[in-house]
Amino acid sequence: ADRMLALGADGVALGRCAIANPDWPQRIADPAWEPKRPPLTREELLARGLSSGFVDYMSSWKGFVAP
Repeated sequence: ADRMLALGADGVALGRCAIANPDWPQRIADPAWEPKRPPLTREELLARGLSSGFVDYMSSWKGFVAP
């Protein structure tokens, strides 16, 4: 994360990517890996270990949780 921020990545964008892809630090070494991008379904977010309450909160983030 520090390296990405040093390269100019936006902290919010990095955080959103980490929520959508909690395993990205391990997977980023694979050049064929494509990160999941929002919108994500409620089920996808719950499967990633997010709480129901946090998913409810993220529903207010424009374009993050699929309707």
